[in-house]
Order: sequence, then structure tokens, then C-alpha cells
Amino acid sequence: MKYIKSLFLALVLVTTFTRCDMSDFGDINTSPNSPSTAYTNMLFCYASKYVRYFIMNSYSYDPWTQEWTGYISEAKNNQFGPLTTTTQMGTSTFYSYYIKNLNQVISLNEDESTNTETYVSAFGSNANQIAAAKTLRAFYYMSMTDVLGPLPYTEAYKGESEDNWTPAFDSQETIYNGLFEELEEAYGQFDDSGSLDGTYDILYGGDISKWKKFNATLRMMMAIKLADVSPSTGKTRFATAYAQGGMEDVADGFNYTYDTSTAYSSFYYIGNKGYSSANLTYVPNKIIVDYLKEYRDPRLFVYCTLDGYYAPGGDASDFDAYYGVPFGLGSNSDVNDWSKVCCAVADSYCEPTATFGLITTARCKLVEAEAALLGWISADAETLYEEGIRASFEFSGASDVDSYLAQSKVQLSSNTSTALEQVVTQRFLAGYLTDGVEAWSDWRRYNIPEMPMYEGQTAQGFTTYPYRMCYSDTDVDYNYDNYTTAINAYLNGNDDRWQRVWWDVADNDPVETPELTIPVSWTEYGVGDYEYTVFDEATVADLVLYKCDNDETSYKITNWGTTWSSGTTFYFTWDTSTNQLSVSSQAIGYTYGSYGEVYVVDLESYTGSTDYGTSYYEDGVFNFALYYYIPDTGGWYGSIETFTLTSTSSGLRKTDSNQGTISLGELKDMSTLLKRAN
Repeated sequence: MKYIKSLFLALVLVTTFTRCDMSDFGDINTSPNSPSTAYTNMLFCYASKYVRYFIMNSYSYDPWTQEWTGYISEAKNNQFGPLTTTTQMGTSTFYSYYIKNLNQVISLNEDESTNTETYVSAFGSNANQIAAAKTLRAFYYMSMTDVLGPLPYTEAYKGESEDNWTPAFDSQETIYNGLFEELEEAYGQFDDSGSLDGTYDILYGGDISKWKKFNATLRMMMAIKLADVSPSTGKTRFATAYAQGGMEDVADGFNYTYDTSTAYSSFYYIGNKGYSSANLTYVPNKIIVDYLKEYRDPRLFVYCTLDGYYAPGGDASDFDAYYGVPFGLGSNSDVNDWSKVCCAVADSYCEPTATFGLITTARCKLVEAEAALLGWISADAETLYEEGIRASFEFSGASDVDSYLAQSKVQLSSNTSTALEQVVTQRFLAGYLTDGVEAWSDWRRYNIPEMPMYEGQTAQGFTTYPYRMCYSDTDVDYNYDNYTTAINAYLNGNDDRWQRVWWDVADNDPVETPELTIPVSWTEYGVGDYEYTVFDEATVADLVLYKCDNDETSYKITNWGTTWSSGTTFYFTWDTSTNQLSVSSQAIGYTYGSYGEVYVVDLESYTGSTDYGTSYYEDGVFNFALYYYIPDTGGWYGSIETFTLTSTSSGLRKTDSNQGTISLGELKDMSTLLKRAN
């Protein structure tokens, strides 16, 4: 890997920094490879910033870490859904910058000729710098090998010392073994009496107790993945880390908070309503939305919004008002049709300085619950399971966790197999917009969540989502011989996305593609809070006009008051250029009470067939008939009532022997109502 020889460290002494502002590098030696002084606080801070990659690898081009895990979907086109755009993940940035920086932090603190210098000691004790750098480095290596499999590890960074610029690729098993050793060593090096400078430790604010919990949590996460490939080793390693103590409090989570000095939140660029250039390209995936709706999970209301950059409207507390977009549809038009009715990612994620979880306390607790069910630790699985759910609710800001836990569907089963599925399902529900690689790892191990292939994906011949990424062209070109040896030894001679990493022992069963029906969504269309009095019963009701988000030509008027049965809704299409209203056999049917579908039908032209005719406005009069379709009987039930709406000086009058007059206040007739709404 020749790129390892070309490392650039633009990290030197500066006078003042806020959250390791990288805009001022101070005096740099004429050689970019030999800066005059590399401050360890800056090296560490810069290395910490790229952990965000595993939350959202891109806000503009194919954020696969969230797409392949059922969390987000495209909203404007079908560019990435067919799974043909992103096939590779490169490692050069990790090796050349982030891991390299951490190696240098370790080296400067271990070297007796430098470890007392101000540019080293200013960040904290030598022991804590070494231990934190090793822990963060292990996170990067774990994430990379879980994506790719074999990697340069034992021979990495031996170019200058041994003139080895093309390191061999180690198996994932070898990498995991080495990372466990490094993490255990690092755990023992942490100095509880010391700290790190919290200005530059942007992950834990210098809190060593939290770094130790993260270290133990990483080992538990790695160990649980060995359940199918090396369970006895996994059990031993898990028990050791669990005894040392993983994350307990929500504040122990490994989180990333964006800052305005270098990079805003990814979703700021996607959907912040105050950002004029927001690209509006990603929305919640149908999978996560449907799971949350199925579980009546209040986290839906903090993960998503009906009043975001896509705003279908509706009752924000109504589970059934939320829809996600399937990922992998057959065409751009299919995506556009779905996006008209979808919810949006909640505003909290779109703030410039939003905080995202990577490895949350909820995940840690639910990993521990899995280990307890496997018999790896002496702990109560149900307690850990509930603690994990409570931690997720607390971190996300969701409410009513007690009622949620009381649901029979949520309560942990006494059957171990079922309970394991429940635990992993809760990891999925808690993992929204967190570390996508970990969520992907759960799917590879358990096929949870169930992720069907849609038309855009099956057309490519795919039956499941990928199991790994391919190596980048750069990685292959610079180290071709060792790359070839690795794929032959560890990947069945084939560097494709449907080979599996070491701990992933079996292909996932394909999920049957469900029949998709685009949901109907309505937006209140400008009428406001006008009150209307039904004179004969002295009642007051809100008359509201809604526009259909699906086709933007269909409308409904609802909430007429008790005289017309409270909640009665009339549906029609409206041509604003001619003031013509119509209902046809192509109109969308809607439920009214127990009657099934309701249509507004022109009284004069109605013939009793399914040709509903046309209703139109002329001289202040509309002639309508209500007609009901009963799905259970397979036919039309018959005309329930007929009426005429006539403009009068007191309002819009309904001419019917059993009804009175509806006062429309300043709105004198239906035409005024429609024109005002428009």
C-alpha cells in the first residue's frame, strides 16, 4: 500500500482552539510529512471526527449505512435503491489519517524523549492518552473489518521501520484476536485518577470512566458476533468484559455531536427547514416506520415528523398518519409518488449541532441481554432487555416507556429463540440513525429486520441485501498481490458483496416482496379555523378543506357537524380553472363509519351505475347525492340522502326537509371557500 508512505498530517501547534478548529494550522515545516510539532490533542481530536462516517457515510451520495439497514430511503429518485452504485469501501482515509494519527499519539506518549513535552503532556496523562487512542483505533479496525473482512493489520505501518509498503491482509479472525488483546491491554492502562483535556476529547469530554465503559462495550460487541463461529471464545471474552463493566447510564454512550466550526449535522444539509439549499433527498424508510407502527412504539414520534421537509400533515400523535418510503422501487416516479405522502426525519436530527448516537447504552444493554439468553453471563435477561429499552427511550426523548413495556408483544418471551428475536428487534428499533455497521451486523446474523427486495433490486437479480463491501480500486491497485492472496484464502476467491465475513456463517433467507399500496395522505388546505353553526341543532363544527398529497387534484371537505353526522367527509376532484368538481370511477375511495367507501355523486346525472357523472358549480348551486359502497356485499348499497347546496345571504344552505342552514360566516358559497383555500 504505497499510500501509507504518503501520509499527510496537517496538525500542528496553534494558539487557540475551540473544539479542535482545524482552520488554523500555524507554522508548518516545509515538508508536509514532517510537521515541526504534532500536538497529541490535535491528532486525537482530528481522528475522533471521522467516527461520524459510520452514522451517515454521506448526506448526498448513497448513505448505504442507513439505507441497507432499513432506516432511510430516497425521496427524489431511484438512484441508489437498485444497489448498483456503491459497491466498494476504501480504507486509505482510515489508514492515512485517523488510525495514523492515533498511532502517533501512542508513539509520542510511549517515547521517553517526547512524552514529557508540552505538545504531548498538555492533553493528559501518558497512560490515558495511550489507552484512549488504542480503544478508538480498535473501533475503527472493528468497523472496517466488519464491512470488508480481511485487512492489513499485523504488517500495517511497517513501511518506514521494515520497508514493507505492501502489507499482507490478515483474516478477520486474526484481526479480532489482536483487537481483543489490544483492548484488554488498553483497559488496564487507563488511569482513573487522571483525565484528558475535554476540549479536544470531543467524544467523552476527558471522562476516563466513560472511556473504560466504552472499551468493555466494544469487546462485548465483538464477542457476541462470535456466537455462531466460535461460541466458547466469545463466551469467555464476553464474560471478562461484562465483569469489568460496560455502559450503564445513557450518558455513557459513544455519541457524536456535530459542531459548526467544521461540519454541520448531515441531516442539516438534507432537511433543515431554515437551510435554503437543503437537498431533501432522504426520508424515513418504510421498514423502520412500519415496525414502529406495528409495535405502537412512541419512538416513532421523536424519530419522524409530519411537519418536516416532507409534510403530509395529519395528527402527529396518530401512528397511522406516518408512512415511510420503500427503498429499491422500480422507477423514479414510484419514489416520487411515495414521497408525496411520507413523513420526514425529525427536526432534532436536522439541527446544525445535533447529537447522534454511535454505540448507545441501549445497544450495550441489549447485547448483554443476548449474552444472558445464550447463558454467557449470570444475569437476568429480562432486566437487561428492559434496561436497554428504557435507555433508548431516554436517549431519544420518547415518552410512555412503562406502557410500551407492558404490551404483550414487547414483554420478553420465555422461549429463548423468540426472546433472542425480540432482543435483536429492539436493537433495530433503538438503532435509528446510529452506527449503521452494527445494525447491518445484526441483520447479517439474525435477518432482523426483514428487508424485502423491491422491483428495482429484483430487476438486478438480487434476492437479499449485500453481506459485505468490495475493496476499493485504490486498495486493490496499490497492493494487488496481497489482495489476491486474501480473497483466495478468505473470500472464496471472489471479492463481491455476497461473500460473507468470518463471523457471518450463513446466507439470509430472502424475504417475500409484499404488495405495495401507496397510502393516501391529506394536507389541510388553507381554510383555517372558521366556525360554522348548524342552526337547527345549535351546534358548532369546523369545516375544513383538505388537498390530497398523492395527486394534488383530489380534495375533501370534512367535519360538518352533527346535522350531517359529525365527521362526514365529501370527496371530489376540483378543476380550479373551470370551478368544475367531479367524481369518477378512478377516484380514491374512503371509509365512512361502517359503510365502507363514500363518494359524492352528481344527483342529476347519476344512473345507478358505476359511472358517477359530474358535479359542477353553477349560479351558486351544487347538486349532489351521497352513495355508499359496501365491500362485504360486493355492490352498491344505495342512495342514503340527496341534497342541494345553495348560496344564500346567510351562508350555504342545504335544502333538505330534515336539515337546516349552515352559516359560513365570511365565506358565502362553495366557490369562495375553494378559491380562498387555493
